Amino acid sequence: SDPPAWLFVLLGMPHNPAFLASPEDVRADVIRPRRVVRVEPVKENKSRLKRASEWVQEQLWDRSHSCWQDYLTILVLVLITWLLLIILFSDQVTPSGDMFRMLVLVLCAAVAAPLTALLRLPPLLGMLLAGIILRTVGFYHVSGIYPAIVANLRQTAMTVILIKAGLGLDPATLVKLSLVVVRLGICPCTVEAVTIAVVAVFLLGWPWLWALVLGFLLCAISPAVVVPTLLDLKERGYGENKGIPTLVLAACSLDDITAISMFSLFLGMIFSTGDLTHQILQGPTDILVGIVAGILWGIVCGSLPHREDELAVWKRSAMVGVGGLSAIL
Repeated sequence: SDPPAWLFVLLGMPHNPAFLASPEDVRADVIRPRRVVRVEPVKENKSRLKRASEWVQEQLWDRSHSCWQDYLTILVLVLITWLLLIILFSDQVTPSGDMFRMLVLVLCAAVAAPLTALLRLPPLLGMLLAGIILRTVGFYHVSGIYPAIVANLRQTAMTVILIKAGLGLDPATLVKLSLVVVRLGICPCTVEAVTIAVVAVFLLGWPWLWALVLGFLLCAISPAVVVPTLLDLKERGYGENKGIPTLVLAACSLDDITAISMFSLFLGMIFSTGDLTHQILQGPTDILVGIVAGILWGIVCGSLPHREDELAVWKRSAMVGVGGLSAIL
């Protein structure tokens, strides 16, 4: 029989007969299945229009990676930037101004690049097609000070690409493959330029100097095509063991330096009225001065600021970029 209730009160224990139950009874009580009660959700009577609006909001607006929000954000930024430029430059940014044409060219190129990438083609091809179409239809034509600005922008783009290629080099691999880089950067460029010059002389009847100018104009490698592709392959790990990305990036830069130097040399010889020896020595002198200035500026950028500075990477990157632009422009 169960103990009397007054005993539980005296001991300060709850009057629970299951407290004194046997282990078998407790085990049976635990194992005994419980009744599951299913709660049905309350259905709301929503119209089709409301359900459709909620679906659109969930799919196109509330999702964390909604592309429509990105497009709308870009559109708002473009419009507010255009409004600011109109306030600052007035007529130059209106549809009849040269700055407006440049902005439209930039926007069309920015839109054409991802569209071309969807077709598994290089994005640069889409940018080129956008510029060709706008120039062909007569929309893009600049005058006044803007041709000089466009020329500086071209040189700036080349400088940024070459700096990006230089930052992607592996110093140890570059020293190891230095002779191969020199051969790969100079020999193909020179052979190609001479071949084009011979063809221009014997088929087109050009003078030798003009033929060499044409040869070194056509033989230069396009960094905008080679550098991004090689950096992408390097990030994926292709050819890292043998140093192929470093080899090709360094050879690409040396190829462009050779082509630009020889082009400037022969073009200067054509229009020169001074000493021919000075014109011949100007190209190697410019290359030597550029190498020395680059080494000295690299030492400065590597020494300043202190390596423990929290913004050391940003400051050194800014110094390298501004120094490179100053040297080119």
